[in-house]
Amino acid sequence: WKDNSANSLTKSVIAWITYMGGQAERISSQGQYREGKKISVGEGFKQLPGKWTPGQSTKGTADISATIKGRSVKIEVKYGRDVQSEVQKQYQASIERAGGVYIIVRSFDEFVEWYQKSFSAAMHTREYAEWMEGQVVFFEESETNPAGLRKHMDELRATFLPVLSKLDLSKE
Repeated sequence: WKDNSANSLTKSVIAWITYMGGQAERISSQGQYREGKKISVGEGFKQLPGKWTPGQSTKGTADISATIKGRSVKIEVKYGRDVQSEVQKQYQASIERAGGVYIIVRSFDEFVEWYQKSFSAAMHTREYAEWMEGQVVFFEESETNPAGLRKHMDELRATFLPVLSKLDLSKE
């Protein structure tokens, strides 16, 4: 788990949510530059100007959209001195008015603390215990904190990465 950049923090949050049985995805909201055509001019070519195509997502959308224990959760990742823009604040208000959860995450430990505080009651229900019994990965209660989860994930990597490196993934 890394949180030394906005990108690594985003990846870690998505991995945590997925590992804990939720669904999460990164939302890409930026536009795209499309190069202009190349045209023949005499013996050479000329590059025509390109065009910026704006993104099609909702302005101010969060970096991560997730479903955790049946709740719609939008997660805005802020790294360093980054702050919410006005349009992001408006987006947050619209999510909260609709009954969704919106959080701003600045570190992985902060996110895990929020997750445990928000969903720990659900983690101790009979339904959750039955659901966990059907999962492939089992963990101890002590592994649901950042240090324990890091240790567990390191053990999983040590087990599966050597196996994965021996697989020929180029064949279908």
